[in-house]
Amino acid sequence: MKKPTKIGTTPSDPENKVFFMVCATAIYRVGEPDEKQVKQRTLNILLEHDNINLSKKELDDANRAIINRLNKENKVEPNQVLDVVFNAISILGMMPADVFYGKKEEPAVN
Repeated sequence: MKKPTKIGTTPSDPENKVFFMVCATAIYRVGEPDEKQVKQRTLNILLEHDNINLSKKELDDANRAIINRLNKENKVEPNQVLDVVFNAISILGMMPADVFYGKKEEPAVN
């Protein structure tokens, strides 16, 4: 029987990843500069990391992912983003990626 991994340590199984759901609000400007219209949108992104500790690098990656998703879905350019506010970061679990995403089933052979 495997010992449980302690919080704050690297998972004992190198295949294990820690999955996080990041909820953030992006605040951005739209229109011409003289219009000064400000909008906001709440977005969720998934982070996959090797351990339970998130450093500034992972938070910066999450910030970029929020801005990239806003650009892709709402055509908001990165220079229009005024701020990204992290509302919550939830740990979804520690497991191999294929377990988290669901194993691809092999086609049945008849």
